[in-house]
Amino acid sequence: MITILCTPRSPFARRVRLAFRRLKIEHRDEFVDPFHPSPEFLAANPLGLVPVVLGLAEKPLPDSALILDELDARGKGIWPQDARARTEARRLSILAEGVMAAAVAYYLEGMQPQPDPETRQEHLDNIRRTLGVLASESISPGSQPGWDLAVALEYVSLRCPDLDWKGAHPGLVAHLDRALADADFHATRPPAA
Repeated sequence: MITILCTPRSPFARRVRLAFRRLKIEHRDEFVDPFHPSPEFLAANPLGLVPVVLGLAEKPLPDSALILDELDARGKGIWPQDARARTEARRLSILAEGVMAAAVAYYLEGMQPQPDPETRQEHLDNIRRTLGVLASESISPGSQPGWDLAVALEYVSLRCPDLDWKGAHPGLVAHLDRALADADFHATRPPAA
């Protein structure tokens, strides 16, 4: 059986978990602690990052983008077939991934014994600026970029509660609300902080 090594709050793991659910691919989620990694987890991904998928390919697949590409290569329709549409979809997903990465970095910096306020502010600025760009785009809610954006928005709400992105971007709020009504999206929601 396919296993996804993940954490319940990782936005990168969530985008993979959500894709597996949407595509109805039988799998099991195995929650790991990347802050206290087991030898088995580090054998699957020596970088100590989630997600990692076991059993889909010959070797463990680390990184959400790689995993989605493997699903697409297997005919699961993650990305559009048309080259221009595919490039545009990937561009939008990369921007949403960047929001996820900045929110993770913001949170992890806050966990430091002496968080650097300038570094945290830089992460928030990156999130604000990128959300502004994403808000100006036409992103289909049922597309991979649409799911990635919804995952990023909910993660920002979880980890950056002082960032008022909702007041600035009502269209993004509507996008997240549509995703929240989806059973698969709801089933992968992270627990409250």
